[in-house]
Amino acid sequence: GAWEQLPPGDRARREKAFADKSTKLRSPLFFINPNRLSIRNLAKHVTEAELKQLVFGALRRGVEDGLATPKDAVSHWRAGGELPHAEVMRRATDPDLVCPPLNEKNVREVMPSTFIERDVSRGKKAGGSDAQLAPSRGFGWVDFAHHAHALAALRQLNNNPEYSAEYAAGGRAAAELAKRRKGKGGKGR
Repeated sequence: GAWEQLPPGDRARREKAFADKSTKLRSPLFFINPNRLSIRNLAKHVTEAELKQLVFGALRRGVEDGLATPKDAVSHWRAGGELPHAEVMRRATDPDLVCPPLNEKNVREVMPSTFIERDVSRGKKAGGSDAQLAPSRGFGWVDFAHHAHALAALRQLNNNPEYSAEYAAGGRAAAELAKRRKGKGGKGR
């Protein structure tokens, strides 16, 4: 599968990230935001505008492919504990409440903020023109107005090699290596 095709170093990083996540989920000091995605392994050249464009494109595709379902929405509303059962069931029958329509003309309405963590210790700013920006630390966050949108984007982007070549650290080199291996009759491991 896809796991076996990952380089050992990438597998080790993912295993560590999973262990860190498990520890944080058990801690009362951490809050999990159902509308925010953490984006890891970003190439250093990716800007906030490019990240927003990438995620919005993935969101559009995820919504078109139905990657956020009424069952997901019901689970989210029940987990919140603020709505009575009858209201949850009423909402589940309204497609615009399950996964609100995307406003292509106002991306900020759907994705209020996009942030890339920058290494400001190198004397440059976290914001400003591209020339003034501190280098990316390789990860960022994207906030969504709706949980269903965050879920659709997550399911579209997660472990999807379609997006890796342009946006992931080492993505182009990995894509070229896989292409060469396939050309030689290998399995692209």
